[in-house]
Amino acid sequence: MDTKFDKKGNLQNDAELSLKDFKKKFGSNEQRESLIKNLVTIAEKLKKVGCSTMYIFGSFTTTKEVPNDIDTCFDLTGTD
Repeated sequence: MDTKFDKKGNLQNDAELSLKDFKKKFGSNEQRESLIKNLVTIAEKLKKVGCSTMYIFGSFTTTKEVPNDIDTCFDLTGTD
């Protein structure tokens, strides 16, 4: 899990993380944990129809303590 942040708290590299590592790195408080829980619910439903790739970005992937949301993009190639 190689993630680097700049002085402003922005992620400085792409990181491919397992769900466990993602929760450990970005689920640092109740607000973040709640957002991750909701995202996992959506991701599980998309996985059932063939979606295998998700990108997460925006303030959630920074050191911001309480982001309002998680910006995501799903690759729907091959979904049914």
